[in-house]
Amino acid sequence: MKLLRTAFAFAVLTNSVLGIKAEPVECDYMQKIMNKLGREMAVNRQIVAAYGDSERGIEASQALAKQTKDYRLTKKQYQKSFCENSWSRD
Repeated sequence: MKLLRTAFAFAVLTNSVLGIKAEPVECDYMQKIMNKLGREMAVNRQIVAAYGDSERGIEASQALAKQTKDYRLTKKQYQKSFCENSWSRD
């Protein structure tokens, strides 16, 4: 999954540098990635709140930090790819 996500991010970066509008399929894919990350982030926030400084809470906190980075990168690429801004702003 990480390899696929990295390859996709590279393709999007290449297109956005050239100023080319992304295909609707790419925009949909980025939106699905953001939705998936948002769901996973919500779960990890609940785990961190419930388990605090235990091992499970620390693991969830680390996963949440990575997911937040990935979400922000995907959102940035979504905007750079001139995708339709059909979702609410964070």
